Amino acid sequence: MPFQLALASSIHARLRSVRRRTPRLSKTGFSLLEVLVTLIIASVLVALTLPMFGDTRTSKIASAYEELHTHILLAQSESMANPTAPASILLHSTGYVVQGTAASVDITFATQADTQGVTMGWVDAPGDRLDFNHYGALSLDPDSPNPVLLLTVPGCSTAMEVTLYNSSGTIQGEWKPVN
Repeated sequence: MPFQLALASSIHARLRSVRRRTPRLSKTGFSLLEVLVTLIIASVLVALTLPMFGDTRTSKIASAYEELHTHILLAQSESMANPTAPASILLHSTGYVVQGTAASVDITFATQADTQGVTMGWVDAPGDRLDFNHYGALSLDPDSPNPVLLLTVPGCSTAMEVTLYNSSGTIQGEWKPVN
């Protein structure tokens, strides 16, 4: 028994010295599996949130169209409310001005907060002024072409083409690819 005890203590001493010489692996880093799972979760979250931001350039154009549409409706209602002094839209290089007896609204796209960066170009307009009659329709020669304007943002692949119909006074916006 003393021999077995001596042998056991000698083996124990050797194991202790081997443990001291062998460096212990510390658990301070991440395993490959943990890194891969984290990357997969992050990529799924990015893929889910990316469509929420969308293209802000087209939303700027849509906002400018809605604002223009609202102001044309304002000019039409002003013209019907005051048939002796119908409203007009005066066109200039950076936007337009809606003039009527009760309200005069000056819109300049360069400084308008929600339409900043939108440029407006008249494709087909009879001069620099659109007058409305007492019915709310445009006061143009019936044979003249419908006024058309183009709302664009630099770098955007689509533009909004807005047509004002002479006879009915209706407004139609249509997305068009930019060449």
